[in-house]
Amino acid sequence: KDRVETEKTQQRLRGAVTRADTIVGKVDEALGQTGFWTTGLTGDFRRTGAGRATGSGAYDLGKTLETIKANLGFKELQEMREASPTGGALGQVAVQELNFLQAALTNLDPGQSEEQLKKNLNQVKLHFDNWKKTISHANQGGAAQGAAGQPNSDPLGIR
Repeated sequence: KDRVETEKTQQRLRGAVTRADTIVGKVDEALGQTGFWTTGLTGDFRRTGAGRATGSGAYDLGKTLETIKANLGFKELQEMREASPTGGALGQVAVQELNFLQAALTNLDPGQSEEQLKKNLNQVKLHFDNWKKTISHANQGGAAQGAAGQPNSDPLGIR
């Protein structure tokens, strides 16, 4: 029974890591789309003003940010906490991360300056990278023995 529960936990964890990787990939995509013509006043005009240009870089950035926002939020973080091998939460770090992420979520607006938007996107990316490191370290503490009897230092391949 313990083995079945362990496997279920590992599957949930792998799913949560996959979702985190998806978000990080979208953040990287948005960072690549962020520039003078896609952010701030220029980008806002190209996205919504008289110069509205669907298919433009500004429009694409706006849609990428919408995708990131749709994938973020409390439900996603709650699933990550539930997948945590330490139980329902990752401790105080998770509470602080949740507060940060909720603030950053409201600041993923392409109307901001290029510099500010990049800063906020990098904060979202850092959050998910930190979460994956925390999970990896937690798993290392309770790592199972590998097939050759050696400790498996990173059973999920998270690094």
